[in-house]
Amino acid sequence: MEPSELAKTALCCFCPAMRYSRAAKYYQWLERMSYGQSLQKARCTYLGQIEAPGTALLVGEGYGAFLIPFLETYPHCKVTVIEESAEMIEVCRRRLEKRQLPQTAVTFIHRPLSTCSLPEKHYELIVSHFFFDNFRQDATTSMIQQLARCATPQSDWLISDFHIPNQTWRALRARIWLFGLYTFWRRVAHVPATELPEIIPALADCGFIPKQHRQSNAGLLCSSWYRRTPAPRSTGPVRPTVDREPVSTR
Repeated sequence: MEPSELAKTALCCFCPAMRYSRAAKYYQWLERMSYGQSLQKARCTYLGQIEAPGTALLVGEGYGAFLIPFLETYPHCKVTVIEESAEMIEVCRRRLEKRQLPQTAVTFIHRPLSTCSLPEKHYELIVSHFFFDNFRQDATTSMIQQLARCATPQSDWLISDFHIPNQTWRALRARIWLFGLYTFWRRVAHVPATELPEIIPALADCGFIPKQHRQSNAGLLCSSWYRRTPAPRSTGPVRPTVDREPVSTR
């Protein structure tokens, strides 16, 4: 077996198959009932701010929550979508058709990321919204390395995910919320993770330095914009801009 195949096999062991297909038809409704528009606003934080990419890779896109506004903002971009759930892809296609958005520039890959063979140094933008929170730390680090190989030397990476803030009461609220979230999705979709993985060190090792972070929903959500530097760096005294929502005085 070739080394690349061995790596894929090992990563598959870290990333057991999830079953989001069971929730595909009502996932959007469930999201809005639980979070309102918070997750969607987090996904779209940097649309219109990043330079228009020629190629983009969207991982774990689900029902097309980010893909649709992305195509409306950057209609000339060639997009590759990796989605493990066939049902989610079908929902996404129907939504694209309903919005009359062309699907000719979108390539759907129906398989887990760990089994994909992707071109190296090809994508100018990587997007992985609410994706890494599904996986344990070892799998997350391996997937970040895999995706980084696909990115161009000066690419951008957008990541929105759940977050535990520093403030005591907000941290307690976030931990309670995440406990319920992981308990639910572990039963419904067999999500292997039980806590949020650390992504910043792995991204930094691949040369992606945080350009900006924006927190929302009392710090429960964090939208991040990373940019690749010409040469990989380790985490250092980099201080990205951090925007937080105003604290309510009520």
